[in-house]
Amino acid sequence: METLPTSQHTNVPFDVSFLANLTYSSVNVIFRPLGEGTLPLFFGTSLRGALGYRIPLRHPLHAIYGRDDDVRPLILAPRLPALWDPIVNGGPVPPPFSIAPSPDGRKLPVLTAPKFGLEPDCTLQVRFTLLGRYASDTGDLLRFLACKPLQIDGALLELVEARDLAMSGTVLWADGGPTGSEATICTFEIPPDLARRPIPRLRVQLLSPLCRHVEGAGDGFTAPEFLAAALKRSIALYDAFQKTEGTRSPWMELPRELPRIAGRRLYRHYFDRVSHSQQRTMSFGGLVGCFDLIGNNSAVLPLLLAAELLHMGQKSSVGFGQIQCLPGD
Repeated sequence: METLPTSQHTNVPFDVSFLANLTYSSVNVIFRPLGEGTLPLFFGTSLRGALGYRIPLRHPLHAIYGRDDDVRPLILAPRLPALWDPIVNGGPVPPPFSIAPSPDGRKLPVLTAPKFGLEPDCTLQVRFTLLGRYASDTGDLLRFLACKPLQIDGALLELVEARDLAMSGTVLWADGGPTGSEATICTFEIPPDLARRPIPRLRVQLLSPLCRHVEGAGDGFTAPEFLAAALKRSIALYDAFQKTEGTRSPWMELPRELPRIAGRRLYRHYFDRVSHSQQRTMSFGGLVGCFDLIGNNSAVLPLLLAAELLHMGQKSSVGFGQIQCLPGD
């Protein structure tokens, strides 16, 4: 078993019960391309560029996020990056959402082609997850996405349909407008069938590149590094967008006994995209593939199941660090 060395900075035992209080809504948005084009295999960064630096989501801290007018506060990223820090009394905070674009629904992408073609009769599906106090703002998000076609790396995409990704699968947007239904507000809970049994083997698939500071030396990362990245992101999101007191949670330990990583099948995948706003080519990439966590996975399972929606690592809000957990015997 891999163990986490004692650190002078840790002072709170591992406890992810806070995830049961972190609310979210998740919608599947279907776009149709207006003409032909190509997109990177992992086009979340391109989609982020098309959205710009503001999405119409309400936020009470106007002084931090800024306003374009006196009516609607807008948030996607602050005008000055340094202004993220005051939200949680120190340390940067990611945006209150995650994007998971999928070109064709494959579980693990084929990496031989870094781009894929768009045809006028095809569709693209993107999962948008809004977190914390923004979970009820999916209507605002969909109206923003529908107001005009999104230009992504030279391709134009228009909103066709949106469905609630909760169990109901309710249609939220169709035929050019809202249906009147609202997205379900959920919390992170372990499915009952998984909560009742031990899970000695957990297959973890990296569906999109896992970037930087999660990677260790050699062939990837250790179990403590991987789990710490998931814990860091979930706590940061909870502190910034769910807690009401506006303070940072104490540093949290990982469990002393951790599962070990086995059966690594990890590959480095890199690609370029052109930033039209910055007028330059930008490189992105990280680790994709899969590995197994062997041992007592019960304690860390809630954290990893939440990471399926929250993602982990750098650029996780725009589709990087997307994982899928497959329990085994």
